Amino acid sequence: MMREGTLTLLLLFSGSAALLYRHELLPATPAATTAESSAGYALALPVLFVLAVNLYLVLFRFQAFLRVLRLVVLTSAYLSYALIILLIISLLEALFSWPGLLLFPMLLILLLLPLVPVPRIRPWIRNLQLASFAGIAGATLSSYLNLTTLVLSLGLLALLDYHYVVRRRAIPRLISKLESADVPLGVEAGRGEDRLVLGLGDLLFASALTAASYAELGPVWGIAALFAAAASLLVLLRLVLAGARDTSPALPAVFAAALLVWLLARFH
Repeated sequence: MMREGTLTLLLLFSGSAALLYRHELLPATPAATTAESSAGYALALPVLFVLAVNLYLVLFRFQAFLRVLRLVVLTSAYLSYALIILLIISLLEALFSWPGLLLFPMLLILLLLPLVPVPRIRPWIRNLQLASFAGIAGATLSSYLNLTTLVLSLGLLALLDYHYVVRRRAIPRLISKLESADVPLGVEAGRGEDRLVLGLGDLLFASALTAASYAELGPVWGIAALFAAAASLLVLLRLVLAGARDTSPALPAVFAAALLVWLLARFH
């Protein structure tokens, strides 16, 4: 239960980062101002998913590309983590009027933590960096989609996720390539055969659901969407572990949470 709980907490952190980023730095209304443009973005995502999977199957044969990808992901993750820490510090300062002399050392310690060569700390810090990255990416995506089109897109992506994970086994092949090149796959808990990994894409879309619900329906619905995604993930993890499967698609769980939130909001 510890591993599933850890991944669920990291999803909650990622969604909270998305809420904070959406509230502080993104416009209150979605960038997609018309239903047509929002639907266009939603339908484009499954197409991009298919293109990306097939393109990566080719590009992942080249070690140079994998090294560049690793650098890009790690750099983006650290910068996202630093930005979320800055936003949290500024929020604390605004809420409690804490003096800068107290907050600056805290900020400096948190920014330097990823550089500390302590084996027990580094996996946790990397998880927080990757969760921050997914949260910011998800919040940014939510500015181009309304909740209805996000649910539509998630439904199509969930079908594709199942197809490429279970039927074609293309994504497990990509995962194997990424692991061999030490490219971060997502947040993880446990070690060796007991390790569980939640992909960056799954975190990203759960965060997008949270941020879109917040922007369109308000803070209460944003928080409700976040906990709905966390609960769906926890159920999925329990089912996966009970079935002893090595790889399972997580987007169907995110879609189930999104559909539930959409239905409750629509008929509330």
